[in-house]
Amino acid sequence: MALHSPSPRRERQLVMGGPGVGKTRAYLTIAELARKTRSEARFYVIDTDYTLDASLEEFPKLAKWGNFIWEQVSTFDDQLELARQYKKKANRGDWMVTDMVSTIWESVQDDHSEKVYGMNKADYFLMKRQEIEEQMRAKKNFQPYEGWLDWPTIKARHADFINTAIINNDAHIFACAESRPLNRSTDDKRVVETFEHIGARPGGEKRLGHLFHTVLLMRQRDEDEWTVETGKDRARKQGKHVLTPKASYAKVYLLGVAGWKLS
Repeated sequence: MALHSPSPRRERQLVMGGPGVGKTRAYLTIAELARKTRSEARFYVIDTDYTLDASLEEFPKLAKWGNFIWEQVSTFDDQLELARQYKKKANRGDWMVTDMVSTIWESVQDDHSEKVYGMNKADYFLMKRQEIEEQMRAKKNFQPYEGWLDWPTIKARHADFINTAIINNDAHIFACAESRPLNRSTDDKRVVETFEHIGARPGGEKRLGHLFHTVLLMRQRDEDEWTVETGKDRARKQGKHVLTPKASYAKVYLLGVAGWKLS
C-alpha cells in the first residue's frame, strides 16, 4: 500500500498562519504517511525558518528516513542555490517544500542591500529614515529604494527563486508562509477579492498567493487541535476542517479533500 495522487495534477499547496499553528507539522504528516506506506517519493525541504529540527522531534523515524532531505539556509544566495540543486534531483511524484517561502522576499532585499549599499537592510533603512527630515523639509517624496533602479532587480531575483522552487518544477510543491491581516485599503484588489472571506493573506511578495492552486489558513484552537480553512482551492471543495494528531493534515486534506489514495 502506497500513497499516490489519483491524477497527473501536480500539487501546488501553500499553508499560511501565525507562529506555532502547525504549518511545518502539516507537510511532515504527508512525509510521514509516505514513509509508512513505503512510498518512493522524496521530500526536498528548504528550511529558511530554522525550526524544522525541533519539529522533527515528533517524527523520529521520519528524521532518519533517507527519502527526507532537508537543509537550513539563511541567505538568499544559499536559498536559491539549494532550490537549484533540489530542482535537478526532484522527479515527478517527489515533493519540494519551502519553509518559509514568505521570508524569501525579505532575504532578497537583505541581499540586495548588502551587495549594492554595503550594509544590511536594517542599517540601510535607518540611514534612509534619517534622510526623511531633510526630504520633508525640501518637500520631496521619500522612497526607501530607488524605484527604477532597485525594485526591478529585487523582483527579478525573487522571481528566479519562485520559478526554480515553485513554477518550473516537476515535483509536487508545498510551501509555508506567515499570514498577514487583509488590508482592504492598501492590498492589491485581486488579493482582496481572493482572500476577503478569511480576512488574511500570505505574507511576503504581494502576488505570492496567486502562484498556488491551494492556499489554506491554519489556526491553533488548543494544544492538540488546529483548524485549516480554504483561502482558495482550484476545483476542490472549500471549507473549514479540524485537525488533531490522529486526524492529521495528510489524512484530512490530502486524502479527504485532494483525493489522494492509499493503494
